[in-house]
Amino acid sequence: MMMSFKFIPSSPTMPLIPFLLVFTLIFSSTVSGFSLGEDRYRRPDPLHGFKDYVGTYNVTDKHYWASAMYTGVHGYAIAVAWVICGVGLGIVWALKNGGAQLAAIRDFLDYYHLPMFFLLLIFTVLALAATIIVAIANQSSLHKTEELKGTIVKVAKETHRTIQSVVLAMSTIQSLLRPYQPDTSLRLYNITHLLADDSNTIKEYVAKSSHSMDIAIETSHMVHFVVVIVNLAFLVASIPVLFLHWHPGFILTILTCWILTTMYWILTGVDFFLHTFAEDTCKAFHSFVENPHNNSLSSIIPCMDTPEANELLAEVGGTIHSFISDLNSKISSSDLMFVQEASNMDIKGVCDPFSGSSGQIFVPGSCPTDFISVGEMTNMLLSLTCPEGSNLETCGMNGKVIPKSVSMMAIAYSRSAEVAIDVFPELESLTKCMLVKGTLADVVDDQCGPFKMSMLILWIAMLCVSIFMTIFVLGWVTKSYQERDRRFSACSIWPNLRAQA
Repeated sequence: MMMSFKFIPSSPTMPLIPFLLVFTLIFSSTVSGFSLGEDRYRRPDPLHGFKDYVGTYNVTDKHYWASAMYTGVHGYAIAVAWVICGVGLGIVWALKNGGAQLAAIRDFLDYYHLPMFFLLLIFTVLALAATIIVAIANQSSLHKTEELKGTIVKVAKETHRTIQSVVLAMSTIQSLLRPYQPDTSLRLYNITHLLADDSNTIKEYVAKSSHSMDIAIETSHMVHFVVVIVNLAFLVASIPVLFLHWHPGFILTILTCWILTTMYWILTGVDFFLHTFAEDTCKAFHSFVENPHNNSLSSIIPCMDTPEANELLAEVGGTIHSFISDLNSKISSSDLMFVQEASNMDIKGVCDPFSGSSGQIFVPGSCPTDFISVGEMTNMLLSLTCPEGSNLETCGMNGKVIPKSVSMMAIAYSRSAEVAIDVFPELESLTKCMLVKGTLADVVDDQCGPFKMSMLILWIAMLCVSIFMTIFVLGWVTKSYQERDRRFSACSIWPNLRAQA
């Protein structure tokens, strides 16, 4: 005998309303502003008339980049001054070939051939050693930077995949409810498309940022590498020139190494900026781990961890908890005892993964053996469904006690609840920012220290080689002037005769 089947909760749309609110809040938060609780910087901003940039770490703000790059101004300024001095020295050298004053200076330098020789030799060795250290530090900083970049891109991609799982779940729920709740289904459809668009935006931003970072990292590495290789070549080549006293070689060495020294001072400024940026980045990561609420990193790493989100997450769990409690009360009622008899199953209830008085705690996989999951409930309903067009009395005799129309609606809602439960861990990960905070906490603990140290060592090494090269070039200028109009034997330190006028 066919019986009425009061299985569907009285308010079937309620489990979905909190989901709509949570999903909307998640993706509206990805374009939020910046927290006033973060470290704020006060630095001159060249793009704003050298007025102070007062703001937070923000890689999407050109004024942040300009102010950060300006921190290396000492290197840029020395490079400009070095170029001006080089031009001035070249003009003086070209215009003044003689004169009593210059001759007196040259005569004075005749007493210091040996000290000048050893001074050049010492600073050649020092410059070579510092250049080799720069090459090693450059390679180390490349490795640490790529490792850090890979971690950030990985967490962004993982977040994107999590969002895609949520979008797929939303689409499934929307399809299930379309025949029974068209208004709710339409809202879900609109939200799903909004989420998909935001997900694609994140994906495109990650791809674009990853490409830009690759270009910046590779460019910095290659510039350092080329300057280092050329410098090593000329430093090594300067040693035989020094012993052979080949004057054209002196001029070529001075000119080339003057240009290389200019490049070194520019790179010293750039490396100090990179060190500053590394410090800012790690401070931002630490701030994000401590308090991700509207952090400046939210523009590139989507995350929502707000009291409102946690309340909505608890509401989702509470609503599903109430939904399953409603099912369990109906299963234990006399109206549905015949269902258990027809299915030959001793069922005490449907497994509720949410515990607590209001279902605020999600504990998956904690069901008693005599409880079934929502998915198993769906399968049980299918096994007890009378096929459409079949004789109802015949179905009842065969244990098919649920009408097709009632069964399909009940299955739609139970299946929606099942999908919601399955996607809840991903939703919880997004709302509580588990993936992002966990990854960035590991970065702060394990990667930030080596990353900052590699940048600091690169800057110190570059500063040392810049100083050594400056003294080296000035020594070569002095040595070139000292040997002007003098004759030397090969590998001799002292001149053997003075050129006759």
